[in-house]
Amino acid sequence: MIRLKRAETMNLKAILYLRWSSGKQSSGSSDQRQREALEQFCRDEKWPIEEWVTDDGVSAWTGDNIRIGALGDFLKRVRIEGGAGLVPVVESQDRLSRMNELDFFEWFIPLLKTGLTVAFADHDMIVDQHSIRNQKRQLRRILDGQQEASGYVDKMADRVRAAYQLLRDDGGIVHNARNCLWRARPKWAA
Repeated sequence: MIRLKRAETMNLKAILYLRWSSGKQSSGSSDQRQREALEQFCRDEKWPIEEWVTDDGVSAWTGDNIRIGALGDFLKRVRIEGGAGLVPVVESQDRLSRMNELDFFEWFIPLLKTGLTVAFADHDMIVDQHSIRNQKRQLRRILDGQQEASGYVDKMADRVRAAYQLLRDDGGIVHNARNCLWRARPKWAA
């Protein structure tokens, strides 16, 4: 567990962020699973929930959630008004971004400098601009998390390509429709 001291997290107001990549996932369990995890995290920390921010069917791979999504709108407000006293809480780091590590840190560090604190529920990790400087384990965990997040889509695309190649090798028919998963990246990652 990599956390700030309890006194440093008192009086924070939680901004709960939910995201899933496709409209199809809207009818699945993504919303409920994330809500339950985030609400429990806030109860444990005794943080009042100030606001819910949801990107329904918005990609973190392309960065649309940051550029044109609800998260982007929230972050524009933070850059103008400051982030002191606010803590966006996310289920996992990949809810925020699936960008490569360098792009992620170029985006993430300036947010922390607004005074914002960020919480990752799955790793029970709370980050602010001071902790990220002073806790190498915390910085390492964020870097590792971003490598996992950005590599996920490529790993899934490689698996799908391999499965289609096995099908071809066995004489099976692989459809070539535009939306088939044999493309370089699955449609949901676009």
